[in-house]
Amino acid sequence: MWYTASPPTGWLLCDGSAIDSAYTALIAIVGANTPNLKGRSPVGAGQATNVKWTSGSDYTTAGTDFTIATEYGTEDHLQTGAESGTSAHSHIQKCVNQVGDGGGNYISGTNSNTTLHTGTHPTYDSTEADATSAANNLHPVFALNFIIKT
Repeated sequence: MWYTASPPTGWLLCDGSAIDSAYTALIAIVGANTPNLKGRSPVGAGQATNVKWTSGSDYTTAGTDFTIATEYGTEDHLQTGAESGTSAHSHIQKCVNQVGDGGGNYISGTNSNTTLHTGTHPTYDSTEADATSAANNLHPVFALNFIIKT
């Protein structure tokens, strides 16, 4: 990690730019371009144990297996119903006509559809399964440059 906009002599920014052909040893290791770490937080490659939260204070035995030199995640994410644990569904509302006829022909105010009346029917509210706007997924960061020795 480097604190200024320009790297010191003998170093290159890890910004995805092309590497000068004179640096054959570096090109043999990382390829024709420097790794692009702009806007990225580094994470150790591999798979840690007891780090992935499941619920309460429970952890799974293994977290994500991070493959070396691979990008993961996004700053903004549109959450799906499967990720939030919800799916498209409806909620029954109270009946417009709460007056019973003495014979049980009404719906109670408990959102139960066990006893429906024969007059005005209950209405339903629909809930979408997926989010309709992205949520910022960015953890607090401090921006620095990453550099690599030539």
